[in-house]
Amino acid sequence: MSNRDVRILLVGDPQVGKTSLILSLVSEEFPDEVPSRAEEITIPADVTPEKIPTHIVDYSAEEQAEDALAEEIQKANVVCIVYDITDEETIERITSVWLPLIRNITEDEEQIKPVIIVGNKVYLVNVVLPIMNDYTEVETCIECSARSLKNISEMFYYAQKAVLHPTAPLYLPDEKQLRPLCEAALTRIFNISDADGDGILNDTELNNFQRHCFNSPLQGQGLQDVKNVVRKNVGSGLRDGGLTLQGFLFLHTLFIQRGRHETTWTVLRKFGYGEDLQLRTDYLCPPGIDVGADNTIELSDAGYEFFIDLFRKYDKDQDEALNPIELKNLFSLCPTMPWGDEVISSAETNEKGWVTLQGFLAQWTLTTFLDYTRTFAYLAYFGYVHGETETHLSTAITVCVPLPLPIVYSVSRLIQTRKKYKSALQYSQNGLEWAVSKLVTRSKSVDIQKKSTSRTVFQCYVFGAPGVGKTTFLQSFLNRTVKSLGSDKMVSHYVINLTEVHRQEKYLVLREIDWESSGLLLHDRRCDVACFLFDSTDAASFAQIVQLQEKLPKTVPCLFISTKNKRSVVRQEYELQPAMYTSLNKLPSPMILSEKPEENQEIYTKLAYMAVYPHLCGPNANNMGSFWLFTGLGATTVVLLAFVAYRYFRKGSST
Repeated sequence: MSNRDVRILLVGDPQVGKTSLILSLVSEEFPDEVPSRAEEITIPADVTPEKIPTHIVDYSAEEQAEDALAEEIQKANVVCIVYDITDEETIERITSVWLPLIRNITEDEEQIKPVIIVGNKVYLVNVVLPIMNDYTEVETCIECSARSLKNISEMFYYAQKAVLHPTAPLYLPDEKQLRPLCEAALTRIFNISDADGDGILNDTELNNFQRHCFNSPLQGQGLQDVKNVVRKNVGSGLRDGGLTLQGFLFLHTLFIQRGRHETTWTVLRKFGYGEDLQLRTDYLCPPGIDVGADNTIELSDAGYEFFIDLFRKYDKDQDEALNPIELKNLFSLCPTMPWGDEVISSAETNEKGWVTLQGFLAQWTLTTFLDYTRTFAYLAYFGYVHGETETHLSTAITVCVPLPLPIVYSVSRLIQTRKKYKSALQYSQNGLEWAVSKLVTRSKSVDIQKKSTSRTVFQCYVFGAPGVGKTTFLQSFLNRTVKSLGSDKMVSHYVINLTEVHRQEKYLVLREIDWESSGLLLHDRRCDVACFLFDSTDAASFAQIVQLQEKLPKTVPCLFISTKNKRSVVRQEYELQPAMYTSLNKLPSPMILSEKPEENQEIYTKLAYMAVYPHLCGPNANNMGSFWLFTGLGATTVVLLAFVAYRYFRKGSST
């Protein structure tokens, strides 16, 4: 049976009319002959009010043992206890036998099994209603008659409703208030719907919410009626003509109290909640994305626009940075606060250490690049994905974009555009369906073959022995020193920043590789360019790093960086000095890392260029050997002498 099917079990004392109710529903007339038990009946989805396949099961004490009853109760989604109002004993046995029995059999289940009390043969009287106060699993009581067909279809509708829209997870009947999980979920939904973040839902936001959840606007008298109900019952429910969180929660409490809990469930499910009032797995990470070994996933224009608007919504002081309080408020939509010092150290911040808009976008770019499922989850927490079913979500995210289609050409230009128009997260339902939040790029091997790429994010692996200055090198990319971060803070092994290659903005990710793991990661296909750091004050440093670099695949461009150059530079204990080695191997000349971050930007620009155009770099470059051959040397005679010396040392070492 599918999770979307409903299984209804009818129990009760003999002769109360269980079988008659089932047969009357099917034949739409009272049966002339009633068997002791009806066979299981399946009602197709297209003839049920909720459009859900429904299985109706009859129980007969005359034909079935108690073990069979226990098994059927466990399999059922909802149990209908049928009694005969003309037989007082059947009423008493509701509480003395049937409800305790159902509780006992289902006590190990995570969720309480809903129960419907059905009064057959005559009108329901108030003697049954108090049971609902003592047994919270009783969803409703209904009067019906198999003989006159009174409320037969309604009975099974309420049974379906009890399964699909249960009251128990939403509401505490004794306290007459929402359960904590329900209130937390509705609070998140309110904050998402409050597009401008002013703490109220104005008429536009209310209409967007109504249209999204129920496919129809709430305007004119309908909108005024809602406000009048709130105004009459909750003093703080309205402010400046808009609905406050208190008013929003009151309305849902009222819906549930009046038996319209399907309204609240519709809202919850539209925003991704499952039966346990947790965000569904398929909502947080929709299936169906095919990512190859050398593919990457990037944010599209729509993804960047969403994060720009999200940033501006919570940047209350409009200083282009999120202070700790603003950042906490932004992540209040999420289960936990995911960003600490280590995360923030990987992207641009202002002088106070607060993440800037550029840093905010870079951080989400990095998150998507490293683990797109994590970005999926947070887009869902923030309310980007609003689809009710997997079909809607797949439309939003599982598009493999070919090269000719546009991607983010300039994040800076996109920021200025969003700042100018200040759209404040006002996405329409149709907009969400076409707005692709992820971009699966073309295979890297195809990029290399075609000598062009649609990618905007590239990764550089930074190799070097302990103490050589890898962390300094990474933080310099963000125009800051390690000292400026503070000694008490965790520092990330990743940094990301924008660079410009041929007037196009590209994100470059620097990953610091642990020395012990270096050999294992040399052949990692996620490495677009490699950077090898050696200590200019340590004579053995270059020899160490060369041994590692020579194991690197020839298809991966690489660059040597000399560190600690303000100190006493020593001659490297290797048969060739760094400049000579790189020249003979048709590699770019070593570059010098300055202690001043602003003087190092040429290094990162070169690394980005090498990552974007690997076919133009290194020993396998097409007719480009001379480009690197003369870089930094400048004299043919020097090269020839170097080659002679190289042959001599090679010969000596071999003997």
